[in-house]
Amino acid sequence: MSAVFNTVSVSWEGKAYEVKPTMALINKIEQRLPLVRLARELGQAEPPVSSLVYVITEMLRSVGVQVEEEEVYREIVTSEDPNLGMNLRLAVLAAIFPAPKKKGESETVNP
Repeated sequence: MSAVFNTVSVSWEGKAYEVKPTMALINKIEQRLPLVRLARELGQAEPPVSSLVYVITEMLRSVGVQVEEEEVYREIVTSEDPNLGMNLRLAVLAAIFPAPKKKGESETVNP
């Protein structure tokens, strides 16, 4: 079986964390923020910061980082890096939405 989700690097407090979503993480995120809504929001010119904060927080927590949403919010809105928001949006989209199936890859689902 091939990998479904993409691993992305998320930096926090000077350390890079490799995050590879699992269905457990996806389910946790979707309990509060449906993926269709998340995709629509992140595709906007100015997406709601709260949605990005929530997902980044959960991604960091999934790899053992003890972090609060308020800390992530502060980092995003006070960052001197003008590309931070866009880079985080791209990381979330790349991580959460699966890579397309490769040609010849089987599609077997057993109910």
